[in-house]
Amino acid sequence: MDNTFIKMADCPEIQEGHIYKTGDLFADRWFIGVFIRDESYIYEIEGSPRREQWGTADIWLPTQSQLQEMVNGGFTHQTLERFYQWYHSGINKQLSSMEQLWLAFVMKERNKTWNGSEWVSG
Repeated sequence: MDNTFIKMADCPEIQEGHIYKTGDLFADRWFIGVFIRDESYIYEIEGSPRREQWGTADIWLPTQSQLQEMVNGGFTHQTLERFYQWYHSGINKQLSSMEQLWLAFVMKERNKTWNGSEWVSG
């Protein structure tokens, strides 16, 4: 996960209401790294010290499949067709990963656009 995706995911539309599940990915606001939650433990998998308890500053990083679930309840051929049309309609070509693209598509469904530093209405 890259810093841009972490920043993109750190918004109320994605964070609020998420119910934590074993296997969810997180980043810490102070240590850029990705963590996996397994019961009461957090395991380091990239670049940060191991932590034994949750802080309130963790940012949930939805996976591509979790992002697809946010659009019409999951991946369908119709969703893929809409994604394809949206992608070829001139979206922000600075998005550099499938996670960034799917997150931008999810937010497009909520009438938000990534301007390079934040989500804006429209």
